[in-house]
Amino acid sequence: QELAAAQARQRELYDSAPVPITENDYSRVQARLEKLRRAGVTDLRAHLASHPDEVTSACREVRVADANRAALAAGACATVEELAERRFSMLNGDMRRQFIEEMVAIWERRDTLRIERSYEVAPGRVLTALVNWSARRTARGPDFSQVQLVYTDVTEIRAKERE
Repeated sequence: QELAAAQARQRELYDSAPVPITENDYSRVQARLEKLRRAGVTDLRAHLASHPDEVTSACREVRVADANRAALAAGACATVEELAERRFSMLNGDMRRQFIEEMVAIWERRDTLRIERSYEVAPGRVLTALVNWSARRTARGPDFSQVQLVYTDVTEIRAKERE
């Protein structure tokens, strides 16, 4: 009963957090990158530059396991499935650069990444976010099947800096 109560409390904290949070499974991306490494790729960035379709294909391998209410609202989505599909449709510009950085982090077995990006959340509505990407840490290293992305909206801050 105590465990169930603690889990319910954690779930409520997650869902009510004022910043968008998603939980993602990158294990298929990791497997894809390991296959490239075994095939002799040593410079991932150069490989991705000469094989841009690899980025698109790898992005489709990410599974969005969960998202809090703020993430669904930011993406103007009603469900996690809708948010996951929207991720693929937004794979251009800053989102593409972010995903390449995520792939490089996995390639280098890093468990954290911090990147800023802009993305269109609705026609004509662009947000800039600081994205904190972190894989669950284990004794054997990062677990890329459990990656959390936390988005902090910095749109107004960047606009004031430009002024």
